[in-house]
Parts: sequence; C-alpha cells; structure tokens
Amino acid sequence: MASSRRLPTSYNTSTFGGVTRDYQSLAVWEAATDNDLVTAAKGEVLDCYADSVSYDQTVLIIGAITNTSYFRVIRAASGEGHSGVPGSGVQFIHNEDGIATMFSVNEDYAQVQDLVITMNGNSATSRFTIRVISSGINNVGIIGCLVKNLNSGAGSGYGYFCSAASSYQIVNTLMYECKTDGILQTSGTGYIYNCTVVDNADDGIDFDGGTMTVKNCVAQGNGGDDIEGSPTQVTNVTSGVLFQDAAADNYLLSGSDTAAKNQGTDLSSDANYPFDDDVIYTTRPQETDWDIGFNEYKLTAIPTGNSGGFGVSISSNVFSRFRPKLPFEVKKRFWGDRFKR
Repeated sequence: MASSRRLPTSYNTSTFGGVTRDYQSLAVWEAATDNDLVTAAKGEVLDCYADSVSYDQTVLIIGAITNTSYFRVIRAASGEGHSGVPGSGVQFIHNEDGIATMFSVNEDYAQVQDLVITMNGNSATSRFTIRVISSGINNVGIIGCLVKNLNSGAGSGYGYFCSAASSYQIVNTLMYECKTDGILQTSGTGYIYNCTVVDNADDGIDFDGGTMTVKNCVAQGNGGDDIEGSPTQVTNVTSGVLFQDAAADNYLLSGSDTAAKNQGTDLSSDANYPFDDDVIYTTRPQETDWDIGFNEYKLTAIPTGNSGGFGVSISSNVFSRFRPKLPFEVKKRFWGDRFKR
C-alpha cells in the first residue's frame, strides 16, 4: 500500500497556526529550515492547524539541500484536514499585495499536502496560486489540495503553473473556478493523477510545452478546452460526471454518477507515482474499480430510524482519516435533515 502523501524517512516536525504553535508565518518556517537536510539526515515537516478560519500567507520554498529521503513538507496536521469541500480544514486565502505567486515551490521533492489554497488578486498582470519557476527541480508534489485563483483585475489567474524545465506531480487535487486555467504547463514534466479540474474560466488542463501525463482525471465544465494540447492520457473524462453539489463547490462524486465511478485505472503500481488513496484518505477502490477524479465514492452503512437495523446511505467520505472540524453549513450539506446541531 502506498499513500499519495510522501514523507521523509526521518524528520523534524514543527507546527503552524495560532500563538500556541511554533510558527505563525510560513515564510519564517521556510527560512528556519532552509538547511542541508541530507547531511542532517532529517527532513522538515510543518503541521498546520485550523486555529483561525483562514490565514493570509505567501511562501517561497527554495534553497534547502534535499533528496528522496530528506525533504520539506507543508501539510494539514492530523485531525485538521478539509472534508474535500472548500470552507473546511486549514485554509490559506491571500489577498492582493503585489506578490504574483502565493505558494512558490522550487525545491526538489518538496510537497504541499491537504490544504485549501485560494488567491484573490486584483492585478493587471498574471497571478498564480501555486507555481514552479526554477529549472532543474525534481518531483515537486501537490497532493490532496483544493486550489482556486481569482483575479478581479485585468490579469489572468491560474491554479497551478509550471514554466520551468522541472518535474512535478499533482495528485488527488481539486483545481476549480480559476479565472484562467486550472493547470498550465509551458515547460517541464508533469504527472497529473486523479485530479478534478472543473469550472475554470478558460482551460482546465492546458499543456503548452514539455511532457505531460494525465491519468484518471475529471476535466469538465471549463470555459475553453477541458484538456488542451496533446498530453499522454489514460482514462480521463470530460463530460457527464455528477457531483454532490457543484453550485456550492462540493465536487465530491454523487451517488448517481456513472461517468467517473468505477471507470478509472489502478495506479497502485504506477511506474512514476504509485498510490492507493483519495483526497481524504479513502482507500481505492471502494467497489470494483478505481473512480476517476480526486474523490473515491464510498458507501457507508448507518443505523436507520429506531428499528435497530442498518441501511446503506450515500456518504461522501465523511468518515475520513482527518475527522475534520466542519462548520454547521458544511455538515448539513452532507447530511441534510438528518444532521442536528
């Protein structure tokens, strides 16, 4: 079994959040851990806590000496992750201040995991939620994140942008409602696996240079091409997928869906990036075959009425590994009239 979330062989753990945590700034943590991790034989992991509804932060991850065993990770702490729906978990929301990129990840093997990341721009130039701009960077990982980019100015807004001769993996991630493209690659080597890329104003996945492999992805309802260019493709779907409540940004699979459920390819032994979980740690598959997109649909048996019996109820992986602390509105969206405060 292989989780999509990679961790160093051995690592130091720091915390981010309110005043009781080690850090209140991602940039300060980055500077403090910008070391030779290989010689130290210790990676660095930052566990983020939802002590606030959201955090206005930017960070440039660059300069540490890393390898496949010792690298840096920014992630939601255990018990603090999102539910697969924006508005829950650890949220980073950055408002315009002249910085073009919110999370600039330019370091070998660095990973960003299980965060909700939104950039709100008001600029005449391009704005990027996550970007790789340095050449020669190997295996950047964006895993289990919910990513959005809004730019109310004349400029464009991209969820993820790779403009360098580097390699990256985006896995189990939602790229949604960006002003321009969900994902844009003009150079480098990209692997986009089991992602959901929807409702972006221009292209969903825009392949303009380098090499790109797209597997098990839902790319649907985008204003331009759902998948632009000619990347290598394996079992993707661009229409007909039914979501729980797209109007409310809930892109978890509906129980009525037939376009994505059980239509995917098993990537547990993938040559580039093997894994067997989904956006909220549900093991794939839950039925006969993998589902396409960031969410593996799950049926959960729960008590019904006062009969003491059990009925099968559609669940959107509410019982995830994270057990997220959800606001009332999000819980009611899952459970409807059965949910009580």
